[in-house]
Amino acid sequence: MLRRPGRLVSREELRDHIWGEGTHVDFDASLNRCIRQIRAALGDDAVSARFLETLPRRGYRFLATVERVEPGAPAASTANAVPSSAQPLGQAARHGKRWLLAMPLALLIVGTLVSLGVRSLHLENDSVPSPLAATSEEARRAFLRGTYLLDRFRLGGEPTAAEAAAELQRAVDLDPLLAPAYAELAWARSFEDTGTETMELARSLAELALELDEGQASAHRLLGRLSMYRDFDWRAAEHSLGRAVELAPGEAASHHGLAFYFSALGLHDRAISSIEHALELDPASVVVRGDVATVYYRARRFERASEHLRLALELQPSYLPALRGRVLNDLAWGRRTEAVSSARALMETLGTDPAGRTETHDPSEALETFWRWYVETVEALLQSHPGQLSTADLALGLVALGWADEAVEALETAVEQRDSPLLAALAVDPAFDPLRDHPRFARLLERLGLERVELASG
Repeated sequence: MLRRPGRLVSREELRDHIWGEGTHVDFDASLNRCIRQIRAALGDDAVSARFLETLPRRGYRFLATVERVEPGAPAASTANAVPSSAQPLGQAARHGKRWLLAMPLALLIVGTLVSLGVRSLHLENDSVPSPLAATSEEARRAFLRGTYLLDRFRLGGEPTAAEAAAELQRAVDLDPLLAPAYAELAWARSFEDTGTETMELARSLAELALELDEGQASAHRLLGRLSMYRDFDWRAAEHSLGRAVELAPGEAASHHGLAFYFSALGLHDRAISSIEHALELDPASVVVRGDVATVYYRARRFERASEHLRLALELQPSYLPALRGRVLNDLAWGRRTEAVSSARALMETLGTDPAGRTETHDPSEALETFWRWYVETVEALLQSHPGQLSTADLALGLVALGWADEAVEALETAVEQRDSPLLAALAVDPAFDPLRDHPRFARLLERLGLERVELASG
């Protein structure tokens, strides 16, 4: 990096230079450790970098002026020699997005894929103190309040993701080396909206967390989620989600994330095993219970899915992802009369009086009325809350109405915007079965790397 000051040096170049071909190491963890050692030697840090800047997903750049000094000649001080045009990533991550305010979530659609399992802090050995034990009392309180607000938000509570992010941002401002706070701040930012700028900020924060402490399972989970839902990079997703399980096997969230990876690739038995393990670790979580149902639904085990949906709604009768999931599961199971009842329950929960809409003795007519209402609602929310919903959510209603071309077009838009977890499930979600013979849908699966996934037999 000293040979190329001010220029990007990719992680791949560093790997080849340090280890060469044919050497098998945990490259990511080893390189992160090397970077930490360099920063420690220079008195630098990842947050307010003066010497070594992280360029997310690309590599590193040496910021200071570099002079070649002959032996015996005095070296010029470079302590303040950062180019004025350089804006270190840490500063941008800490300050560049404070103006963002979380818009109200359209809970008709949005559900989280992360359970609220017990959090753990990684300790490299018994003599190393917990990051929270080493920080100030004020930073610790800000971190704990931020994670509390974030957990309540995940359950559909009153706090917004922005409120949680504000507390977590305060924690890292008070302690710029508090890795767990960066990991949770990354999650909070990722929930603000699905736009590219916000998601790349979340990715940068997660990578900062891992530079400070590679053992942050939460940061690995977020990077795995981004690899799966935005990059469609299945190998990277497997690495990050698998690493999270290695680091935190006792956290439901670790197995939860891996379950959705297996489910997307049609590895349903492994998905069920992982999500059931998550449920064992966190049996009182409505999020986990609802996503157990999702995994069974995508495996086309509709009776089991129905049972878990019932249990999720016993835990929280107004849990909207489970209410919508029950409509989809009933339809895929061929229980149209029950699907009408489930659709009415969803509409009533959202404050829409179904009388005059779905009140009919003909299930087909009632369901068409419901899906037309659904499409109208999602279209309105896409306009009023940009970045909170995806056209993939719209596609669910369009395909249910039999509008195949319009549904595929909506999915194509979602793929371009990379803004919906539904995209990762296109190969296995029964709701999209009517599109399986559509040539443009087949090309979408190829773009996502899902063309070889086989459907479950049920």
